[in-house]
Amino acid sequence: MAHAQFGPLLNARRAPQARTQEELDLYLEIYTGGDPRETIRNVERFVEAYPDSEFLGLAYQYQMTAYRGLSDYDGVLTAGAKALEFLPDNLNTLITLAAVIPNGADGRPDREELLAQAEGYAAAVLSQLRTLTIPAEIPLEQWESRKAEMEAEAQEALGHLAVKKGDLEEALRQFKTAVETNPRPTPSQWYRLGGTYLMMGQQKKAIEPLRRAAETGDGTVKELALDQLERIERSKTK
Repeated sequence: MAHAQFGPLLNARRAPQARTQEELDLYLEIYTGGDPRETIRNVERFVEAYPDSEFLGLAYQYQMTAYRGLSDYDGVLTAGAKALEFLPDNLNTLITLAAVIPNGADGRPDREELLAQAEGYAAAVLSQLRTLTIPAEIPLEQWESRKAEMEAEAQEALGHLAVKKGDLEEALRQFKTAVETNPRPTPSQWYRLGGTYLMMGQQKKAIEPLRRAAETGDGTVKELALDQLERIERSKTK
C-alpha cells in the first residue's frame, strides 16, 4: 500500500497516518482525483479541514502537479514551495520544480533567484539519489530503473538551466548524460539534446536525437522535432 499510494520514495515506516477516517477519505479524494481543477479544490478543502495533517506535504505535491497540468506557473511555484515546507527532501517535488522553473523564469524580476533555486533543487536530487536507501517494498530492478530516470530528469533540468545561462557546452554535457543514463530517454530529453547541437552549429549530430524525439514524442515535442528536421533538410538544398 505504501508503494501504490505514496510513491516509491516513501516506505511503510515513514508513511503519514490519518487521525480519523474522514481525514483519510478526503485525502484519498485528492489521491484518486483525475481533473486538475478538482484536485486543486480538494487540496484547499483538505488544508482548511486538517491544517495539522501528516498528509499536507503530499497533498500540496498533488496540487503542484495539478497546476502543472494546467500550465499555471505561479500555481506550481506556490504549491511546490508549500510541499517542501512539509517534505523538504521529497524527490518528486524537487524534480518537478527543477524542471518547471526554467520554463517561465525569463522576463521576471526574480529570474536569477528562480534559476538558482532550480539548480539547487536538481543538485539536491542527484545528491540524495547517491545515498538513498532502497525502499524495502520495491524490487531492486524496478528501483534501479526509477533511480536512473530521476537522475536523467535532474540532469535534463541542469541542462536546461545551462542553456538559460548561455553555457551550451555544459548543456550538451548534461543532455548527453541524461539520455545515456535514462533506460528510456524521454522525447524532451532527445529534443533538448538535438536542439543544443543545432544551437552549436552541429546539424549532423542533431539529426539522430531529433529523429528519436519525433519517433517517441507526441504533441508539441513531436511537432517541434519534425519542424527542426525539415529545416535541416531544407538547408541541405540551399
